[in-house]
Amino acid sequence: MAIYARDAGVWKSVSGGESTVGNANFTDTPTGTYSSGGVDYKYLTFTGTGSVTFDKAGIADIMVISGGASGATGNSTNHAPGGGGAGGVLNLSGAYFDLGSTLVQVGAGGAGSGTSNQAGRIGSYSSIGNYYSVGGGAGATYSEIDGGDGGSGGGADGSGAYGIGVGGTAVVGQGNNGGDAGSNGAGGGGGAGSVGETGGTAGAGSGFGGDGGDGLSNSLDNTPTVRAGGGGGVGSSTGGAGGTGGGGAGTNGYTTSGGGNGTANTGSGGGGAGNVTAGNGGSGIVIIRVVV
Repeated sequence: MAIYARDAGVWKSVSGGESTVGNANFTDTPTGTYSSGGVDYKYLTFTGTGSVTFDKAGIADIMVISGGASGATGNSTNHAPGGGGAGGVLNLSGAYFDLGSTLVQVGAGGAGSGTSNQAGRIGSYSSIGNYYSVGGGAGATYSEIDGGDGGSGGGADGSGAYGIGVGGTAVVGQGNNGGDAGSNGAGGGGGAGSVGETGGTAGAGSGFGGDGGDGLSNSLDNTPTVRAGGGGGVGSSTGGAGGTGGGGAGTNGYTTSGGGNGTANTGSGGGGAGNVTAGNGGSGIVIIRVVV
């Protein structure tokens, strides 16, 4: 596979065996334009499914974030279900696109359940052409104590009814693992920037839900924005905070308020809830940038 580097705004092969590849150009009306470091850019932002049309094949920069997972829901005897993992984040410089129309998919976040003892729901994937990221991993509840695998992993259940769970595994390069559970404290969902916090470790050490992992900043649209934070886990005494970038907070396991929702179009995870509705995962987003 060729490796490309940008030289004065033009992508050139530095691995040999292939000729210089120029910058792609799309004909769609751009979401915005700007200059940085002496190079002019235009970009398209997708918050829903669509397409982009290229009249010049070549190289572009992309960010693809999938939908975050929802947190898990407990019941009257389970007060420590896990937070949802953030959707996977694919940041790529040097993505190649052919001439013609390319499909863009933006994944939905997993929907939080109000039914007792329900694990979270995974987020849907996002893609642009052949480039994609993976939806967030589901938060765990006591019948499924380990967090779900995904772009970032879901938080583990800490009720102890069937043991203490471990956090879900992330896709390498797209996110971080979910937090393990502790004594009466669920793990937080993983975020794009850091792992979910282990439950039962904060404060006095027992009954605290783990915080969601933090998100990552990206500025393809010339506005540095943190996205893809993990959802907070539930604790029997205190719920975990959502990770930076839009993660939903987990609840106190005995409260009647629902878990916090992941922020729309950030791919963040939803917070877990004791015995009411868990937080929804946030929908994803896709941004593509080309040199003008």
